[in-house]
Amino acid sequence: MFQQLISIIVIFCFSTVALCQDNVSTWLQRMGCDDLLASYLEGQLEHGSRKEQIRAANQLADVYAVMLARADGASDSETLKRASALFERIPEAGTTALRLQLYRATYIASEQILERYRLRISEKEEAAIAITQLHEVVIDLGSLRASLLKRARSSKSRDEKKMQQIGLITSYLAWAKYYIAWYENDEQSARDAAQLFAEILMGEKPSIQSVSLDLKSHDTGARSILGIALCKSIMSESEGSEPWLEVLEDPVTWSEVTNIVPLWRFFLLVDYQDWKAVKNTLEYSLEIDKTLISRVAAVHALEHYSDITAKEVAKLAIATLVEQRQLGIVRDIISKYGYEALDKNGFIAKYISGDIAFQNLKSTYPSEEPAVDETVKQSFLLIANQFELATLADDASQFPSVADDCNFRLGISLYYAGQFGDAASAFEKAAQGNNKEQPVWMALVCLGNLADLTEKQEKTKQDLISFYVENWPNSEHSAQLVLYKSLTDEVTPADIDDLLSIPRSSPQYEEAQRQASRILYSMWLQNDSTHVTIGNRYISIASILLAEDVKQEIDSKKIQVAIVRALRILEVSLHEDVLRLQAAQNALDSLDTLSKKPSVDLISFDFEISYRRIVLLLLNDKVQQASDLYLQLSEEFMESTWAQHASTRLWNAISNTSLGTETEVRPLLLYKVGSLILGQLSESQFGNSQTIGIASKTAHAALTLFESTDDPKYIEDSLAIARALFASKPNVVQILFLNAEAEMKYGDPKTAMQHWKTISSGTPAGSEQWVTARYYAIQMLSADSPSKALELLEQHVVLYPDYGGGEMGALLEELHTSLNGRQGR
Repeated sequence: MFQQLISIIVIFCFSTVALCQDNVSTWLQRMGCDDLLASYLEGQLEHGSRKEQIRAANQLADVYAVMLARADGASDSETLKRASALFERIPEAGTTALRLQLYRATYIASEQILERYRLRISEKEEAAIAITQLHEVVIDLGSLRASLLKRARSSKSRDEKKMQQIGLITSYLAWAKYYIAWYENDEQSARDAAQLFAEILMGEKPSIQSVSLDLKSHDTGARSILGIALCKSIMSESEGSEPWLEVLEDPVTWSEVTNIVPLWRFFLLVDYQDWKAVKNTLEYSLEIDKTLISRVAAVHALEHYSDITAKEVAKLAIATLVEQRQLGIVRDIISKYGYEALDKNGFIAKYISGDIAFQNLKSTYPSEEPAVDETVKQSFLLIANQFELATLADDASQFPSVADDCNFRLGISLYYAGQFGDAASAFEKAAQGNNKEQPVWMALVCLGNLADLTEKQEKTKQDLISFYVENWPNSEHSAQLVLYKSLTDEVTPADIDDLLSIPRSSPQYEEAQRQASRILYSMWLQNDSTHVTIGNRYISIASILLAEDVKQEIDSKKIQVAIVRALRILEVSLHEDVLRLQAAQNALDSLDTLSKKPSVDLISFDFEISYRRIVLLLLNDKVQQASDLYLQLSEEFMESTWAQHASTRLWNAISNTSLGTETEVRPLLLYKVGSLILGQLSESQFGNSQTIGIASKTAHAALTLFESTDDPKYIEDSLAIARALFASKPNVVQILFLNAEAEMKYGDPKTAMQHWKTISSGTPAGSEQWVTARYYAIQMLSADSPSKALELLEQHVVLYPDYGGGEMGALLEELHTSLNGRQGR
């Protein structure tokens, strides 16, 4: 369509005056239609005088420069080709901006290849081509830089645009030289690059004393310091890279650069082949992405496998990748380097061997249906045997999560081989792991392919159907499990567009809208990178359908569909990445309307609906109303998973909100919400950093509730939580205070006394915490030994005539007076 539009514009403009051409290009530019403007100007190059062609070419050069500048990551190769062709055809169009963007695009493409080569994803031949391109870029950038510097020096005034271009050119030139130096181990290129980085840092030479280190607070400055560090690692200088890397480990450094210093330090260790240090980093570093450094370490160590330490590094790196379930990476590495770093009789080696064979066979058999050809079937059976041998390996139990994947691969291989009974059994084993939905579904698919089921298989099928519907009620398969083949259908946005393009006048319009709605929800469940767009599109369509369905009075099927649709709209619209709050409110209103219809029972959805109401209130900053609703909900709700979700959301809200409720309500709210959250944890987890605050506040709330209600369950819970916290965090003062108070009032006095003594001995003498602990310890002592308590108070007042000051000091003084009276003084 756009090409036709361009053709019409070009034909029209070339049949009119030049003024119209200018008007068209001006309009396209104003509308931001860069691609259309480029196509229009390219058409102009075919007509007019040489002067007019040059004018169009210059304008086109500016457009290409903008398009290339906006290209991310890998440059826009088509635009790059078009710009290069323009440059060759009309050299006069080679503006500085266009040249710079052309060189930038080439540099970025080469850099990406070289970094992929570092990971051994790109081949050495590709890296060599990239280096050749960088050599050409260095020549071109150097020439352009020299020309601009000469013009800048001869200019009487400072041209800011030109200076910015010089800065960009210098940066790209420096990094291009660094990558050449790194790949070719060329010290001279490293020195040249370091000198350029130094100039960016306003220094005469690449020394810490010469450059302006203050520039590290800016992106370009920090990256230039990093560039010098990397160059120093190649140059034969005693200084090396470490002093420069240390400069970057400063809070004022541009954060993105600071964050990647540990990674670059690791890369340098690999370049130095310092395998001992590489191994140490793999074992102990928490700063760097384990997957990335494990891949780098593995491939480079395998290239130096004759070195004993390198061999250890390779095995450790492969083991780390396995632990992180990065089996695709392990498979790629083994495909390239072999099985040297693996125990050939171990689970992983056998599993990866089967997986490689499976991937190879699938590349020749792309169908998702079971094979028909006997040769293909036998091939899948052989692969299934490899997976089965892996599950029988002595060390298979060491990799439970990977073993689940292996059982799934075993099942899918048997499925393609047509062995549906054995495949279903394998999928059932795979479903015992954390990822249940796909193996459960595939087990159902396999059982559905069996013509005759045994009594056991029939029961298994029914159990799996119930399990699937119960756990994934909103899945498309729950509605019609017999249509399991739709699981393998890959729906595209184009399919949705086709459905939505059916006109309203068509008899199929309503069903097309409903089908589009169903597909969009299924795509939403995939939770990929487009789920926000998909979710918003789903709500826009589903909300209209829901409004129509709610009007139904007789059609019970459509009413049931409306209920499910309303629940789905709530799910999507309240997602943190979507937040269509009005759509959510409309869905709740629709459910309220539906609940009033005869024969409509929403009781099975009550818990979910209550949860959605709470979430919507919280998102609308109505924390008070959300809290009131939560407290009104039944005990049955509190036992559901929806209550767990609601409690977490509500806790986060009330922790950051000052509720305008009566004082006795807030402790009850804190107690109920906190108790439910803690109920999902073991007592040993109460002291975790994420939950210690919840546990502490819940225990305090329970204490307060007991004092106002005398309900023993509150003090039991408070003591239990406090003691659990003390068991895991015995040296935290706040936990000691909580336990001391709870034990003193309602627990074990001896334990309370010990806690007060611990606080006294562990806090600074004279501090508020110390005075508080001192008061309660002496007060408790006075009950059994007034004279001993009085003796301690006499000693205390000598050191602290004001008793320590503050409220607790006043209480100590009051206690002292009371004891003196009792002793007749």
